[in-house]
Amino acid sequence: MARTSRLPWLRSARYAVIDIGTNSCLVLIAEVRPSSNEYVILEDIPEITQLGRGFYASARLQQSAMDRTLATVRRFLDVCREEDVDDVVITGTSVLRDASNGADFIEAVAAQLDRDVEVIPGEEEARLSYLAVRRDASLPAADGESCVVTDIGGGSTELIIGDDRIRQMASLDLGSVRLTETFLSSDPAPPDKLAELRAHLRDAFATAPRPGADGVLVGVGGTITTLADIAAHQAHPTPPVHGFRLTRETLRRQTEHLCALTRSDLERTPGLEARRAGVIVAGAVLTEHVMDHFGRDEMWVSVRGLRYGVLLDRFLEGDEWRMVAR
Repeated sequence: MARTSRLPWLRSARYAVIDIGTNSCLVLIAEVRPSSNEYVILEDIPEITQLGRGFYASARLQQSAMDRTLATVRRFLDVCREEDVDDVVITGTSVLRDASNGADFIEAVAAQLDRDVEVIPGEEEARLSYLAVRRDASLPAADGESCVVTDIGGGSTELIIGDDRIRQMASLDLGSVRLTETFLSSDPAPPDKLAELRAHLRDAFATAPRPGADGVLVGVGGTITTLADIAAHQAHPTPPVHGFRLTRETLRRQTEHLCALTRSDLERTPGLEARRAGVIVAGAVLTEHVMDHFGRDEMWVSVRGLRYGVLLDRFLEGDEWRMVAR
């Protein structure tokens, strides 16, 4: 990823990252304070726009999905102007890598919003997600020991194994939207389709990187944070999602329960946003498979994924920066 030149170090500056994913679109705005090597998050707004909805049947983005996502990007840019942001980076991931008409969406952003969208290759997406985890002092993976990071999105899943540097990584064409549209077109999920999905995952993971016995597993992405939110809602008071430790046993019970629900039941599930209900079953099965593949009994959950990695990579070089409360 090419770096954006910084503003002079004599003053604070504000930067934004807009992350356009297969299922959701997010904007992250930070104020960088060079004099103290600190940065503060001003806004971190997610919106489920479902850019990839209907894509996997035709390999083409649907016009309604493009219009919906474009409107969200426009709104996010309005927020950036209200916050006096100095520089904005817009990134696209899996669905824009794969869509035969992805260029139409990118051209629409350029024509209507006068902004460029940078489509990130899968391995670069993996590197940036890993960077976000390693530079997060609130997670155990930040201490330089070995760790495993997974980023489960709507269209792809990134797997990264490393310590003070990346040792292995892969980007797999597996995501909650992709798998839902391929295998789970009805609800509750039919047992035979679930069996097909699990067999597909076994095949897809056959050559995926495997870590040793050491190192925590950290998960990022909307699927994982939603599963953590559902689990967190079983406790009173409800704990925060960031830093939540999702156990394999909890996930197994949760997945079994979600697979048996109708769409309307899913939409009423505490912790599950209604617009994510249609893809959470495939996402839960995929997350369960990731934990089994890595042989981990628990996963630390982070809400600070790709967009944080882009922010750090573009604007905050070095390990000396500290995130502070607003």
